[in-house]
Amino acid sequence: MLGYRYRASRVNCVRTSAHKWTREEIRDRVLTRCRRSILLSIAASACALEVAHMRVLLAEMGLPQSEPTIVYVDNQGAVELSRDRKSCHRSRHVDRRYFKVRELAAEGVLRVDPIDTLRNSSDLLTKPLEVTKFNAHRARLLNAAAPAGVQAKG
Repeated sequence: MLGYRYRASRVNCVRTSAHKWTREEIRDRVLTRCRRSILLSIAASACALEVAHMRVLLAEMGLPQSEPTIVYVDNQGAVELSRDRKSCHRSRHVDRRYFKVRELAAEGVLRVDPIDTLRNSSDLLTKPLEVTKFNAHRARLLNAAAPAGVQAKG
């Protein structure tokens, strides 16, 4: 299929420990700015379902969560799509199940916030990075000490 390939990745962390990371490749014929935001919002919805499942597991173990879980997204359009409960003419065709993140945010289960690309450790799975950024993100994902002279942010 001709078109654009876009890589979406996510890292699920409990406190500071990463317990799951995934990377998926999305192929699309037309990748406009709005379409890319919709694709990332779909990826955020998949993450939101895992967050809801993890919250149920923690509650069953006697660790109920009183505050909403924060889901960080590095695309401002995807953040706005997750917060805005009405549909626009460009996102109206998207299946409702892909916007589960909206419902969970309205229920107070999670909150979607933007993240700066310098703090986004899931970039390690999708982009070529400088050595210092790579080492910092790797240390954060593996819950290890960063090499000397490297500061892991976030």
